[in-house]
Amino acid sequence: MKPIGGVVHPIYLHLLIDPLGCPTAIRWSALVIGVSAIAACTLMRTRLPRKEWDGKAVFLKSVCLNMLKINVLIYLTVGLAF
Repeated sequence: MKPIGGVVHPIYLHLLIDPLGCPTAIRWSALVIGVSAIAACTLMRTRLPRKEWDGKAVFLKSVCLNMLKINVLIYLTVGLAF
């Protein structure tokens, strides 16, 4: 079903540009994509059962703190955000 969006989206976008104009057609297109994404996120199920949380595990905290010590990763994070 994924390739259908690559065919249908340009067709209805082309059909909307003539009567509505390009900016309005792009806004309607963004609305359709947003609604589709929200519907997909709400209908999604997990594949595996949820694991119990282990509060004693400090692996994630140590990995995150060690990554902040590397200057390249800090610059990459700031650069990707802005």
